Amino acid sequence: MKAISIYQDVFNELVYNLKNNEEILALLVFGSLVTGDLWEGSDIDLMVVCKDNPVHVKNIYLEDEEIPVHIKLINKENFMCLGENNKSENALYKFFSASKLVFWKDDDIRDKYNQGRYFKDVDKDRLSMVYLGRLLKDFKVLKKYLYHGGNYTAFSCAVRCMEEFARLYVNSMGYITTKDALAMASELNNEFKISLEKLFFYSDNVKEKFENTASFLEFQIDNMFKNSTSFLIDFIKNESRHLSAEEIKEFKVFKGFNIEMEMLLNELWKRNIIKRELRDYTSEDGKVLFKENVYYVN
Repeated sequence: MKAISIYQDVFNELVYNLKNNEEILALLVFGSLVTGDLWEGSDIDLMVVCKDNPVHVKNIYLEDEEIPVHIKLINKENFMCLGENNKSENALYKFFSASKLVFWKDDDIRDKYNQGRYFKDVDKDRLSMVYLGRLLKDFKVLKKYLYHGGNYTAFSCAVRCMEEFARLYVNSMGYITTKDALAMASELNNEFKISLEKLFFYSDNVKEKFENTASFLEFQIDNMFKNSTSFLIDFIKNESRHLSAEEIKEFKVFKGFNIEMEMLLNELWKRNIIKRELRDYTSEDGKVLFKENVYYVN
C-alpha cells in the first residue's frame, strides 16, 4: 500500500500551488482525505473554485506520484448557485458535509459552505420520512418473498431493509447518513448489530434467519413510526383540511424529498393516528373519475 505520507505530500503540493494562484478563490477536498480511511485505491478528490473561468464545470483527471487526482473546476458564480436548482433540498447539505474547506480567499464562499453544512431539525424530520418510506416499501417486498419462497431475493431484500433501517436510525440520532450507515448503526444500536450479524454470518436455517430479521424490523418500525412521521402528522393537523398524498407532496416544504407519501399516510391511518375518507376526483369537465384517498386530523 502507498504510504499515507505520499498522499499527504501530493495533497500539500497541490494546495500550495493553488493557494498561490490569483485566479483560485477556494479549495475543497472530499473522500478519504476527509474521512481518514485511505487505502491503496484511494484518489485525491478536489473542488477548485475559480474567479470567472471555466464558464461550465469541468472535470480534470491526472496522476501525481502514481496517485489518481480528480479536480472539479467551478467558477464562483456557479458555486454560489449550488443547490438552488437541485431536485433534492438536502443534496447541498450532503455535498458540503462530506467535504472540508481547505482554504478560501472570498468570504462569500466560506459563508455558502457553512450554510450548506448546517443541518436543520426540519431536514432531519423529512429525511426520516424518506428513509422510513423506503424501508416500508422494501419490507413489503421482503414479506412477499418470505411467503412465496425465493431465498436469493429474500436475502437481497433483507439486506436492503437493514440498510434503510440503519439510515433511518442514524438520522434519528442526529448523525449524518453516509455509505457507512450499517457500521454506524451497529455502533449505536447493539440489537441491530446482533440482528445484522445473524443475517450475514449465522444460522443454517435460511428461512428462520429471514423471519428473525423480519421480526426485528417489524418491532423497530412499530417503535419508531410515530416519531419518524411526527412532522407529517403536525403538518396535516395544521392544514385543517382533507388532503391527498399528491396534494401534500406539492407543498414547498416537501419539495425535493422523495417520500413514499401514500404509504406513510396509509400506515398512519392503519395505526389510527390520522383519519381517511374518499373524495371525488373529477375531470376538467366536472365528471367524477375516481374516489381517491384523502387524509386529515380531527
